[in-house]
Amino acid sequence: MTDNLWNKTQDLIDLEEAIAQLQGNEELTIEEKDQLSQQLFNEWLEKERDWEVKLESAAYAAKCLEKEAMAIESMIKELKIRHDSKLNSAQKLKHYILLAMQARGQSKIQGKYSTIYQQTRNPLILNVPPEELPQQYQRVKVEAKINDLKQALKENNNNFPYCRWGEPETSLVIRIK
Repeated sequence: MTDNLWNKTQDLIDLEEAIAQLQGNEELTIEEKDQLSQQLFNEWLEKERDWEVKLESAAYAAKCLEKEAMAIESMIKELKIRHDSKLNSAQKLKHYILLAMQARGQSKIQGKYSTIYQQTRNPLILNVPPEELPQQYQRVKVEAKINDLKQALKENNNNFPYCRWGEPETSLVIRIK
């Protein structure tokens, strides 16, 4: 089944490339991009009589793109682990170099390829918790507790001064057999 669906999606790939090109056009507004993308999709859909098969192939392609995105996300996590490992190794190596220089009483080394020297900085130590600092020295990040707000809205019969229900949003669910 998947081979047949995938074979029917070459024009879908062309459509995706056309939409991507539209999305990259900096002269268009977001609304114009969305409108033109929807128009391209509708034109693609109307090219053949069997639009249900086209929608199914489009759904299959969407599912494949989601799987590819998940694979990329996994690769990103693996790269993050490698990245952190490399940084840790570099920090350890720099620490060993610093200890070796200090043990030998050297503060600067002028080498053939680099100059290595010790740099001293004064770290800042707070005498009070950050909450007690004057406001000009604080950085505050406030986030809404969405689940708690939903619960409060339900408990108050949809009459809650801090939030309200938005317009219902419909999403698409695709299950590949």
